[in-house]
Amino acid sequence: MKLIIHIGLPKTAVTTLSYLFENSKEVNFLGRPLVPIYNTLWQSMIFEKEELYKKKILKLKKKLFSYLSNKKKNVLLIEGITDPFFSINAKVNFIKRLGILKKIFEKDLEIEIIYVIRNQPDLILSRYIESPQFFKEYNTNWVNFELLKIPFAKEKFSKKDQIFFKKFFFYKNCKDLVNIFGKKKVNILLYEQLKKDKKNFANKLSKILNLKPNNVFKILRKYEL
Repeated sequence: MKLIIHIGLPKTAVTTLSYLFENSKEVNFLGRPLVPIYNTLWQSMIFEKEELYKKKILKLKKKLFSYLSNKKKNVLLIEGITDPFFSINAKVNFIKRLGILKKIFEKDLEIEIIYVIRNQPDLILSRYIESPQFFKEYNTNWVNFELLKIPFAKEKFSKKDQIFFKKFFFYKNCKDLVNIFGKKKVNILLYEQLKKDKKNFANKLSKILNLKPNNVFKILRKYEL
């Protein structure tokens, strides 16, 4: 039995991909919002201490498995794992916590990762447009995007700014994911390809999900990104 976990990034057409998962008969999509039992797991991953999180997985294991299918591709969407604001505020290494999930489940369940990455400046801008309040809460000087750009223009960053912007670097996430799950189990896709070359993106995604490429393409092309 296999579980595919889509971990974001946020602002990489997550809504479009959710629609694809939800409308593909061959996919057992665990929801957006998550089905309650998986939401309980997600809340534990975010807020609870590591030992309690481990105990929660073991306690819920049987019930978590009851929502999985042997015949369909099971897809769990938890893009918050790679949201910089989640990791800053929660002070939790979410990739490590995915590794804990893998270790506990590995005898009974194969876990594969989908990670969609995006050009960082575009990601920061898109995230700012969507949620400027989060940036302002972190740094009160960032009352508009032009002020946020100043450290880049001057090539001078405070220690606080460095901590923040490093959360938008996806290289470490990619490296840690490969170390935990293995290269063959980590599917790194490009948002820019989804935006500009939907056909090839659809081909790659269809192989991961075992779907017909043309059916995937038909759904993806409905959305302008």
